[in-house]
Amino acid sequence: MSFPWFIETTRVLPGFPLVYRQRCQDVDPPYRADPRALVVRVGFGRALVFGRWRATGFTDEVQALAALGFRGHEKIESDVRTLIEELT
Repeated sequence: MSFPWFIETTRVLPGFPLVYRQRCQDVDPPYRADPRALVVRVGFGRALVFGRWRATGFTDEVQALAALGFRGHEKIESDVRTLIEELT
C-alpha cells in the first residue's frame, strides 16, 4: 500500500494566484486522483502541490481520457478510444 499524501512541484505562469485548488491525476497505475489538490506558488515560476491520493477505479482507457481532459465529449472520446485501440 502506498502513502496517500503527496507533495509535488510544478511550473506556473506569471499572474497565477498565490494559492488555489487544482485537480491532480496520476498517469500510472493505480490511477489515483485528487480533485482538490492545494497549489502554493513559491516564486520563480514554481509551485508546490499538496494533496491526498484517492482511488479512481479507472481502466487504462478511461484513465487516458481523464488525463487528457476529454470527459463528457462523446465525439472526442470515441476518436480517442479508436486511436487507443489502434495503438494496442
